[in-house]
Amino acid sequence: FRAEYRTWDSDEFRNSGQLGLIVEDLAAVGIEVNITEHSATEARKPLTSPGHGLFFTGNWYADFPDSDNFFYVFFHSESGSIRGFYFHRPELDAQILEARRTNDIERRAEIYRQLDQMVVREAPLVPLFHERLFVLTKPQVRGVHTSLVPPPVRYHEAWRESE
Repeated sequence: FRAEYRTWDSDEFRNSGQLGLIVEDLAAVGIEVNITEHSATEARKPLTSPGHGLFFTGNWYADFPDSDNFFYVFFHSESGSIRGFYFHRPELDAQILEARRTNDIERRAEIYRQLDQMVVREAPLVPLFHERLFVLTKPQVRGVHTSLVPPPVRYHEAWRESE
């Protein structure tokens, strides 16, 4: 089948070369992507309507390290966080809300395992990569902490050990 990708002059996926690699991989499995150029506003405008039929890219990171921060944001019908993504089902909404409401950690983990399996099985989105962060310091620098949520490096308790 064919899909359209709307790009613009500051599109980081096009400008980094990632878009070309994605298009090449999709072509290898029989998906043809037609790339058209627009202003940034016009390129993203169709994403405001369900059924837009566009292939699009975006970045996401966990600003709060909890499963709900992914499943509610991406899949609950009342979430408007991801513009252009309209994969919603009443049974998923119910599971997501149950996970949010339960105090039973094992039940919550089971719900998220089921939701993970659904994402893998139905592939409503395709995660491409996860960035890796490297922090280099000199041996005498102590107290530097990394975090899974922004900012990725915390220096507020850092100090330099005397030599």
